[in-house]
Amino acid sequence: MPPLELGAVAASETDDDEAFAIANTMAGLDHLEFGFARVTDHGLCTILTACKALTYLDIQGCWNVRLEGALEERCKELLVFKTPWTDIESESEGSVENDSRGDDQSSD
Repeated sequence: MPPLELGAVAASETDDDEAFAIANTMAGLDHLEFGFARVTDHGLCTILTACKALTYLDIQGCWNVRLEGALEERCKELLVFKTPWTDIESESEGSVENDSRGDDQSSD
């Protein structure tokens, strides 16, 4: 979903219906790009609880997500997590990429 235009639906309005639909129908989901959705912490938590295979989560522009309580830690456990506040011009800021595969081999 593109960013909201001025005069359109206020960014402060929330709607977790899409998050609930994802959680209820896509339990095997492993990659989710959910940018600029009107989701809240509650909706995001529902997705993380239901979608156990999720490894990639991009919620850039989801301004209503606050990542309160343990939610931020749960998101950081994913292999790739892009926060709501990621600077679109910078690929590294606001993005957490975890490589827990243990590939410490080096090649000469």
